[in-house]
Amino acid sequence: MKSFFLGIIISLLLASFFTIAAEGDQPSFFSGTVTINGNPAPDIALITAKIEGDAVAAGTPVEGVYGMPPADSFWIGDPQANREGATVEFFIQDVFAGEGIFLAGHNVNVPLSVSGIIICGDLICEGDETPDTCYADCGECGNEILEGPEPCDGSNLDEQTCETQGFDYGALTCAADCMDFDTTGCGYEGTQICGNNIKEGTEVCDGTDHGSQTCVTKGFASGTLVCLEGCNGWDTSGCTPVVNSPPPSSGGGGSPIVFKGGLLPRTTTVDDEEEEPVPTLYDNACTSNWVCSEWLDCINDLQKRVCVDSNQCDDEESKPPTMQTCESQTVDVESSGTPLTTDPSEPEASALSRITGAVIGGGKGSIISLIVLLAVLAGIMTFIIFRKNGKK
Repeated sequence: MKSFFLGIIISLLLASFFTIAAEGDQPSFFSGTVTINGNPAPDIALITAKIEGDAVAAGTPVEGVYGMPPADSFWIGDPQANREGATVEFFIQDVFAGEGIFLAGHNVNVPLSVSGIIICGDLICEGDETPDTCYADCGECGNEILEGPEPCDGSNLDEQTCETQGFDYGALTCAADCMDFDTTGCGYEGTQICGNNIKEGTEVCDGTDHGSQTCVTKGFASGTLVCLEGCNGWDTSGCTPVVNSPPPSSGGGGSPIVFKGGLLPRTTTVDDEEEEPVPTLYDNACTSNWVCSEWLDCINDLQKRVCVDSNQCDDEESKPPTMQTCESQTVDVESSGTPLTTDPSEPEASALSRITGAVIGGGKGSIISLIVLLAVLAGIMTFIIFRKNGKK
């Protein structure tokens, strides 16, 4: 019976040691809220985790959180089993945002917060941001933000209504160029007669009374604008389209331009003659502004990084490389981890290699565990020997 209990004790000790050795290379998971200037961080905010100054993981938040739904998991690997208890520093756009402790196999909650910074992509045009440096925040028209001389932008009417514009009723809208209010939906109390060449009430126009509207104000080069018979719209068939020249080529360098809400440059052939450009709109040109983390740990001879487009141009073709080859190291690796966007599914090591790794590269904790185990086994063997000698 004593031998039975002794076997159980030895088994438990061995199982404990195997557990300690196996946990040595498990990743540590991190999660929490992400705020910038007191508000939930935009989804394009770049989060970078560093250990002793080396980037080990990177990613972006979703709906103001990272490492938890709806965001992807955020984890840091430990291929050399030497990061247990290490301090992990988090940065948002290179600004310190918080820190936590690496705990293998555990989830660590670390709220991230920064203030007083200007981030491109939060839909607020501020500081030194311009349409050229941050289109996402400072687009000249169509971003719902009042900028410069704009009295309105999209649905942002700056609390103006038909009544504040001097009308009796109606729905006020913003002009297509964001430079004036569109009062065609506003009207006055009383009757209106379509066909008397007097623009009244909710009439867009009336016969020859076009208000201040012409083919040019409607975006054409020239021509004759005609009022529809119902006084509720325009006939632009007599207007001449504007023919724009295609934008200059990027010359093969930099990010290509993507056009949001406009027409891409294209040409057409007429009677097999020289191609002529089709009318093109370039008002909403969007130039990608890629922001990338540092290259992360070298694992299996590959390094990865995370890149986000702060202008959100949906232009994957201009995205910088996010993977490169490297030379993996097995001893004294200063930085080793895994990018956020990769699922932790590295090949599992054998039990023997886990033990060897725990002893050779597992750090002080694993070595102490081995010494304790050996001491306990030596004590048990000594006890058994003395027991046997005592019976003789």
